[in-house]
Amino acid sequence: MPSKISIEIEYEWEPIVNDRGERYVFPRRFKEFKRGFHSHYNFPAIYRWVLRKNGKIVAVYIGEAEDIGRRIYGYINPGPSQQTNKRLNFVFNECISNGLEIELELLKIHKLRIHGHNMSPVDLSSKHLRLLLENLMIEIHHQNGYVLLNKDINDTVPKTCRDILQTFSNKAKKQG
Repeated sequence: MPSKISIEIEYEWEPIVNDRGERYVFPRRFKEFKRGFHSHYNFPAIYRWVLRKNGKIVAVYIGEAEDIGRRIYGYINPGPSQQTNKRLNFVFNECISNGLEIELELLKIHKLRIHGHNMSPVDLSSKHLRLLLENLMIEIHHQNGYVLLNKDINDTVPKTCRDILQTFSNKAKKQG
């Protein structure tokens, strides 16, 4: 007899804001944005970069981190071996030059039940749980027709801002 697992999740994406309520916009350095950023944001998280043009979401990148502050620092200042960070830093800077805004949001989970077990409050220190939620969010965004900057199973991803805008335009035309 086949097994069945159910997952129930209530969530929202919250922008990272400073004490004045201003949203973080790439590539602003966090120390300029919020004093003590690393002391406020030194926890595990699921995050997404949101690329917007004229207020519309054009593309997203979803990730997970053991320490969100350290992870975001890597996007702003990518090291030589950090291929994803270098790729996204290049694309983000190119998109900014083309008039897009890039904001950072964190996944806030209000309720999580897996196989009947209440997981709230959610402890994201478990790498397995972070990967499950990251991949679930990627799949939800894929099913909802978002342009994703995450590499898919075919290793295809828009490599330039022009590719992103073209993919977004093509999807918008298909959706009518």
